[in-house]
Parts: sequence; structure tokens; C-alpha cells
Amino acid sequence: MWRFHFTGEDLARLRFEASPGPVMESWFALNVMARRRPGALFEPWRRGVTPRDSLRLLAGLAQGVHPFDVYTLAGAGAHVEEGVERILGVRAGSVRAELDSWGQYGDLPSWSRRLPDDAEARGHFVAAVREACTALLGPYRDPLRAHLEAEVATRAGVMARGGAERLLSTLHPDLVWRDMTLDVPTRFTAQTIDVHLNGRGLVLIPSVFCRLPLFSCDGFRPDDAPVLFYPALRDPADAFALWGHGAAGSSRRAGTLAALLGPTRAAVLEEVGRGCTTTHLARRLSISAATASHHVSVLRDSGLVVSRRQGGSVLHLLTPLGLSLLNGALPAAN
Repeated sequence: MWRFHFTGEDLARLRFEASPGPVMESWFALNVMARRRPGALFEPWRRGVTPRDSLRLLAGLAQGVHPFDVYTLAGAGAHVEEGVERILGVRAGSVRAELDSWGQYGDLPSWSRRLPDDAEARGHFVAAVREACTALLGPYRDPLRAHLEAEVATRAGVMARGGAERLLSTLHPDLVWRDMTLDVPTRFTAQTIDVHLNGRGLVLIPSVFCRLPLFSCDGFRPDDAPVLFYPALRDPADAFALWGHGAAGSSRRAGTLAALLGPTRAAVLEEVGRGCTTTHLARRLSISAATASHHVSVLRDSGLVVSRRQGGSVLHLLTPLGLSLLNGALPAAN
């Protein structure tokens, strides 16, 4: 576990970056790709990724509970080329130190040992990074950016209304805020690692593909604020908005779903994927509120939909099973 020790100055210097940048986001995406079962949130995305040599080359550094920290080399630039240029310009000693640090938690691929001093090896590495960013993020860059911007805006609102302490206590279910400390669980060590911010503050960066909160600290710039990446995709409705609705083959899947559930109930399931109340559902599909409520009730009893009270309304959302069904993960016919 990491334990961050805050002062009043650190709380005042708490800030967000809108994105980890395409290089680090693709690094997290490689980690998701390596999982045998990525879960309903990511399965529709993974099915659309075309296998490439670059993904296999980089997987050895990106997978595991503590992936190689490419963020310290590439930074959070908005464009792939910004990250690539930074990687090419990093001094050999810095690259070697990052590899040695990561080597404590996993076996380094043999080719990676050439990265610090071999310009050709580093060139092959950044070429693989470019290709991985295209393969993993390419068709979703605009939705990913919009989702992360919305996440930051929401969190900024929490901080404006309740202060930094309210923000930290609600940022993620795994994080524990108490007595000016933030506990961040990790699976790569059973020990508690104390991190004293000493007035540097903390940079919070949401990531769509990050599965668990992850700490990054640049040992070559010790005066810079450490970074905490945290998962920004936890709701099936958000996952559907990111890649389910616009994925290739959606028309064919919609027809299959209509044949399975009936056209009206299939349309209800699709609308619930965007998040809606019964009133909005009835209005969007031009059906009565009673009919909409009946279809939602059947889908809820089937484990495809969950309903949550939000203020004076009840919001309907997909369960992971509902998301999988909507995105085409139907049982194979016998």
C-alpha cells in the first residue's frame, strides 16, 4: 500500500491533468489486452482490436500488476508524437534506471536491455509505440477525450463544492482518506510505503483503461509533484457510450438482439445503455410510460438492467451482463 502524507500546502496544490496522454493510455490498454477476461466494460473494445506485432513486442513491459512506467519517459502530451519525441530524447541513464526499477516486479524482455544505449533499438521501440497507439486507441480517440474531460469536470465540481478532502474521500472506492493521509492499495507489495508530499502537491490523472489506482513518481525530478492515475471507466452505460454503440457490426447485432428480445424490448435495452429514466425512455421510443416500465421490469428481472434512485427520479442503467448482450456477446447457438 502507498500512503500519501498531505500538508495544507499539498491540498492547495492538488490538481488534475485531463488525460495520461496517448502513450500511457495505450500502455494501460495493453495491460487490459493481456487479461484473459477483460470484463464487460472492455470486451467490446478488445474484440475490435487487430493483433499486431507491436502489441506482442510491448506486452512484456506493459502487463502485470505494476507495468513499466513509460509515463516518466513520455509524459502526458496530447499527441503521440509528443510522447515519442520525449522518449527519443531521454538520457540513457534515465531509461536504464526506469528499467532497473521495473525489473524488481517483473522479468524484463531481453530486447529492452538495449533501449538505454542503442539508438536503433529505441527507434524500433517508439515505432511499436506509435503502432500500438493507433491499434488500441485510434477509432476511439475523440470519445476517450470527451469522457476524460467530463470526468475531470465532474471531479472539479466535487472539489469546488466540498473541498479537496471531499474530492479525495470520493475519488475511488479503493482509496481511503483519513487524518491527512491517502491510502492507495497495491498488489505488488504487502508493505506500507510512505510518500511524504512535502508541499509538492499531487497530480490526479483519470484513465479509461487503468484498472486500479497507480502511483508514478519521477525519480529524476524529485521536486515535481507525484502522479496518481485512477480508473475513470466504471459504469457500463459509459462503456457503451464509448465504443459499444458505434462499433462495427452494430446493425447486425441490433438485428440479432431484436430477434432474441423482440424489437421494442431490444430498443429499450439500447436506450437504457445511454442511461435514462422511465419518462425519458417512453418519450424517446414513443411508447407509454406503463409500457416502458413493464419492459424495464422484465429486463431488470433478467439481470440485464439495474435501477438506481437519483434525487426524485429513478435512473435505469445496464448491468455488465446487459452491456455484454447489447455489444454482441451472445451465447453461441447449439
